[in-house]
Parts: sequence; structure tokens; C-alpha cells
Amino acid sequence: MLVLYSGGDARRAEGGHRRMLGDAERPLTYPPRFMTEREFDEPAVLARVRAIFASAPYMTALGVSLVRVGAGLCESVLAVRTEHTQHNGFVHAGVTAAMGDHTAGGAATTLAPENHGVLTSQYSIHLLRPARGSELRCVARVLRPGRRISVVESEVFADGTLVAKLTATLAIV
Repeated sequence: MLVLYSGGDARRAEGGHRRMLGDAERPLTYPPRFMTEREFDEPAVLARVRAIFASAPYMTALGVSLVRVGAGLCESVLAVRTEHTQHNGFVHAGVTAAMGDHTAGGAATTLAPENHGVLTSQYSIHLLRPARGSELRCVARVLRPGRRISVVESEVFADGTLVAKLTATLAIV
């Protein structure tokens, strides 16, 4: 198990502790305790996240595709079509939000226990500028994994320009 100490020092340890406020000598444990001691099994996790994307009818209808998966990370892409836009030609905010939310779920799934899923319980989105272009790309990273909830941040880019940030709280079910 990799242990991260408050000074940025990382060492292998037999057992980790959660750091309490004001307790600089106790190590921070990564991966979180709710995960088993197994190594991150990329092929198995990739298969889980692929299944989530493939079995979501709305994401399939939108055309959102999985691009990359890692521990606490998920990336998706969408080729923008006319039906994704609103009256003025910008990508509809609902498309941007759905993509950010679903990709956040993929990221949270990578750190969830094997026989558990995730469900969004709340999210907040900041639409930073109108989304216009031929491609939307979303990168989601787990900020805080937990036993019952995880917090994930998604960034959505339109042709390389950051257009939205979404912060989601996901329940581990």
C-alpha cells in the first residue's frame, strides 16, 4: 500500500492510518480503505466502465464514447451533431451537463468496490463559456473517494477550450 505523508513523502507501508486534523505524523492512505488491497486491475475496471457507457441509452443516443480510464479517472468524447445544439448554434447545456455527469460516474466507478455501483446524488455545473465546435471532450477525476459517497470533478472542453466544470457527489450503492 502506498502511504502519502503530509510532507509529500511517499513510502510503502504494511498498514495505513487515516490522518486526523492536526496529526501531521499519521499517514494518509491511498488507495482509500474501502478498496481491497489488490492492485488496480485496469482491464477489469475498464470493462466495468465500458459496460456502464454501453448500457446507458441516453449516452448512446447522444453519441458519447469512452476514451480513457484509470484509477479515479475517466475521459469521454462526443462528436457534436446538429441535434446537440440549441437555437443559436451552441451545444445545449443539457448535453454538456449529461456528459459531465456520466463521465463523473465512470471515474467514481473506478474506485468503487467491485460489486457496487454509483448514482449521482447531487451536482453543480459552471458553464464558463458557450460550447461551440466539432468535439466535446470530458475529463473526470475523483477528488474524494469514500465508502458511501465520492466527490468527482468533470471538465468539459469544446475543441480544446474549457467550457464547463461540474462537481458531482455520487453515492456508492
